[in-house]
Amino acid sequence: MTKHQNQTLKGCMLCFSMALLASCQESELIKPQADDLTMSVVANISPVGSVTQSRYAGSEPNLVEFAEDDAIGIFVDGTEPLQWTFGASGWSAGDIVYWPDKTDEHLFQAFYPYAEGATVSSVPMPGLKDQDGTMTSLSACDFLKATTTQTYGTDGVVEFKGDGKNFVHVSSLLKLTIKGDEDLQSSTLDKISVSGKDIVAPSVYSFADDAVVLSSDETSDLLDVELEHDMNGADATFYFILNAKSDESAPVTLTLEYTTGGKTYVASMTNFAGNVFAGGMQHSYTISVKDSYLIVSGGDISPWGSGETMDDIIINGQAKE
Repeated sequence: MTKHQNQTLKGCMLCFSMALLASCQESELIKPQADDLTMSVVANISPVGSVTQSRYAGSEPNLVEFAEDDAIGIFVDGTEPLQWTFGASGWSAGDIVYWPDKTDEHLFQAFYPYAEGATVSSVPMPGLKDQDGTMTSLSACDFLKATTTQTYGTDGVVEFKGDGKNFVHVSSLLKLTIKGDEDLQSSTLDKISVSGKDIVAPSVYSFADDAVVLSSDETSDLLDVELEHDMNGADATFYFILNAKSDESAPVTLTLEYTTGGKTYVASMTNFAGNVFAGGMQHSYTISVKDSYLIVSGGDISPWGSGETMDDIIINGQAKE
């Protein structure tokens, strides 16, 4: 064998050895390790009774499951939140996520929807000013949060499920059902307005204080929704999300504007719902009009489900100047 052939053979053997080494290293990288603390997530929304519908499915916002492409943020021991997205195979992050260790308890604080720049003390909440009363609009304004503390356990699954660990709503839901009978059979609903101190103010949620922090501006006190909805003898239901409100002394006003018989009417009620809209609660009212009187039936105040029924309240409808 010549000197040149010998060098060529050695070179080939070296290349083969390096390729074999690289192959072994690659297999070791993708091979599960005994100490591979991969993290996965399961998350539920607090159910109403035994209802099994998605977060905003169908005609009722009964809450049990997230919808595909929903994205949540999760703080792990207060660190920068990681984004997890819901799909056909469950929750996944953009990269593989690992537990800090296998033995210690860790704090997991989660929120929906995911928002960039969120911190434990300041999670941006969706805006409430561009609602139109539809389920699609409702889903765009929804905000939920969940907290759990746990160790790696046997499989590394972070479980936001079970009593006190499910995702829960932070804001308040207003459900208005307008009856399509009496004066409204052939009427047009022109506008629904809800006004009150900071009722739709920009907000952030703080896990540190378990509180909503409001940031008032010139449009914080009024939700003004143009409808132009022809009743045609059928009932119509509208949903609105409002900031939670507990101050009974600050009035909340509900105003309904409608056109019937060629005339436009405006009916308002001050101290609506007792001026209180509790966080995570649904306030449901049925509204009908007879002989130019607006009849508001109050009831169903509960965690976005059914509750006790209150007495009817009758308001005089007045022609709009």
